[in-house]
Amino acid sequence: MSFRKYKRPDLLIFLIAVALVASSLIFNFELVTASSTAANTTESKLPAIQSMDHLRKLLSENSYNYRIMGKSMAINEAIPAPASQDMAQSKEFSSTNVQVAGVDEADLIKTDGTFIYQINKNALVITKAVPADQMQVMSRLDFSNDSFYPVDFYITDKMLVLIGNGNTGSYHDPQPIRPLMEKHIMPPLYQQETTRAIVYDMSDRTNLVKTRELELKGNYLTSRRIGQTLYLISNDYLNYYPAQEVVPLPAFRDSAAGNQLTDIACEEISYFPGCIYNSYIVTAALQIDQPKQPAQVNPYLGTAENVYASLNNLYIAIPASAPQVPVVKDSAVPEQSTSTVSTRVYRFSLKDKQINYSGSGTVPGRVLNQFSMDEYDNYFRIATTSEWYDRKSGTGSSNNMYVLDNDLKIKGKIENIAPGEQIYSARFMGKRAYMVTFRTVDPLFVIDLSNPAQPTILGKLKIPGYSNYLHPYDENHIIGIGKDTVEMKGYGDQPQAYYLGIKVALFDVTDYNNPVEMDKVIIGDRGTESEVLQNHRALLFSREKNLLAFPITLAQIDKSNTKKNPGSLPAYGSFAFQGAYIYNVSLDGGLRYKGRISHLSQDDYLKSGDYWSDPDSSIQRILYLGNNLYTVSNKAILANQLSDLKPVGSINF
Repeated sequence: MSFRKYKRPDLLIFLIAVALVASSLIFNFELVTASSTAANTTESKLPAIQSMDHLRKLLSENSYNYRIMGKSMAINEAIPAPASQDMAQSKEFSSTNVQVAGVDEADLIKTDGTFIYQINKNALVITKAVPADQMQVMSRLDFSNDSFYPVDFYITDKMLVLIGNGNTGSYHDPQPIRPLMEKHIMPPLYQQETTRAIVYDMSDRTNLVKTRELELKGNYLTSRRIGQTLYLISNDYLNYYPAQEVVPLPAFRDSAAGNQLTDIACEEISYFPGCIYNSYIVTAALQIDQPKQPAQVNPYLGTAENVYASLNNLYIAIPASAPQVPVVKDSAVPEQSTSTVSTRVYRFSLKDKQINYSGSGTVPGRVLNQFSMDEYDNYFRIATTSEWYDRKSGTGSSNNMYVLDNDLKIKGKIENIAPGEQIYSARFMGKRAYMVTFRTVDPLFVIDLSNPAQPTILGKLKIPGYSNYLHPYDENHIIGIGKDTVEMKGYGDQPQAYYLGIKVALFDVTDYNNPVEMDKVIIGDRGTESEVLQNHRALLFSREKNLLAFPITLAQIDKSNTKKNPGSLPAYGSFAFQGAYIYNVSLDGGLRYKGRISHLSQDDYLKSGDYWSDPDSSIQRILYLGNNLYTVSNKAILANQLSDLKPVGSINF
């Protein structure tokens, strides 16, 4: 076409511009429509990427997403040990503290009643722990020279599955960010991170035999085990830039099918319309006891963050962007920007020992962790925190509870709970949920979910402090573990809460409308920490044994040298102890301090200053085998009588 044929080339340019704008609007409308359609879909099949050109197009059109990334009641009582004819074994022993009964979670220390299995630095160590006064190391698998870094593991009767991160070595990116204008400039070095699951037959604990290996490209996110099926998830970040012609593909290696890390073709990669990330989710289902059966591996263009699993489904929750909706009142500056983050939930069916996409839904706000989600009677429940900015009052927040039906559409909801606060912990127990929000005090909300269409707040309790973790004691009682706080005037004379020592509380929720704090203990001063606050697997609880124990690093203030200055901020304590705190817990007696155990020597304490940072001597987990309590660190395993905590035996590594 030539402009010479037209007397008004400027008009033609205008018409072309209008056409381009119109096509852009149509495309954007289609994109928004696709996004809203994907928000609540129950289709069991997702579209496939099909080609490298389509993959590049998806990534280029949705680059804004690059910036986003930044329940059944399970009371783990003693479980019966399988019969054994050739070795001493405790009749009962503790198991890993998990969220859902029957859905095992990997950990760095476990026991089967006879042996204690432990990831110790970069090795797997198996110790015969019974009898306690004759402990001995049975085997040690060292991975220091294997480019493999074990993270956690599972055990069954005769199998052990070790999971960790590896890499395939350094390589030069064949398509660097910018063209190499000068030959002497070398492209940057990268490492291809992988997730590896190694299965061992441990019929002979002195000689573990590797039966198979599965490797997924990407970093290990999480896993679950149901029976003999392992469900594994990795996040594979895409080192992609718009100038690239070839986009890296997800890859895996399964020893049941071959020994090479093989790329997965675009035709086999699915994507979530309206929610594109520059990364892949790779899911895998592996049969632990069938070494020759290939694993089921499914790649998706997307990312995974928080994961919840029931016996029937696995849910992946990720943040999803939402356009800002400013409210303008006679001003060029928006009065308010609504929350810009919602949570997209993807459901995967675990039917027939496989993991397959089965639907998605979207709710406003963001989730805290896996305990913010739960499945019950074919409904999915989720607690979120919404945040926004207001020009007059600054940032704001509130909290929500949503119930989604089997199609993952919102069936019922409670919004605007505890304005100005955020969710610090949540726990679902059947037809009820418990939620702790915090700003200056700790409101514990009791929420009735018996009518999915009309969830209702039954009652709340406001007390100083907050709970990072809620654990069921029984149907009508719950344990909260978090921090004590003190309220003081902060910036602009506004009330501000400052955390102090660890707080453990026992709540009675028998009267739903009037929850009561039955008992509480405060441990240490400001600076006291426990892994339980971030990792529920570090907790040991047994209602039958009236036992509650957890690792702790204690900080204490020397009261004799402390001068009281009214209005001064709470002082941090100095290091005073690292080890296990043990309590008896019952409805009659409440929380009663039983004692504490440390792996540090008196000389270690004398040499310590304000801080102590010796991870080898730090107790990581507390277990019980029969009538003995075992504390485990990288340095040693100590056994003490449960009745009076008198030493029984030990082994040093």
